[in-house]
Amino acid sequence: MKHLVILLAILLNTECGSKKETTTSEENTLNTENTIAQSKLEGRWSITSIGNRVISGNDKAVISISRNQLSASVGCNNHTGSFEINKGTIKIYRLIATEMFCMELDEIEREMGTQLQKTTQYLLDNESLLLKDSEGSTTFVLRKNS
Repeated sequence: MKHLVILLAILLNTECGSKKETTTSEENTLNTENTIAQSKLEGRWSITSIGNRVISGNDKAVISISRNQLSASVGCNNHTGSFEINKGTIKIYRLIATEMFCMELDEIEREMGTQLQKTTQYLLDNESLLLKDSEGSTTFVLRKNS
């Protein structure tokens, strides 16, 4: 009977150890995928639309991404924050903005801040980056600068 209890304890302990290895392996794969996605996101992106508003003729309308930081501007104020990605989702947090008043850009500046806060998903396709909210509506369309 003692041998049976010892054998059972060894088998249970061995089985638990293999689950940890699988979890660690899955975590490593996910971390690698996120690192690759992160490197593809890095750089300077031209903003071609914010929400339903098309942005044209404004070469100052950009989002720059470096490591886990982003900054966005349409030519007046700067919005900066941190973000995390995970399997096509993006969480933007610690978002702050300068507060200069720029009459001609005020409305679009407010819209940009609102859309950044709503963004929860990303879709990367070659030289385009779509940012979306939790309902799947597009918050930003971006084009990679060369």
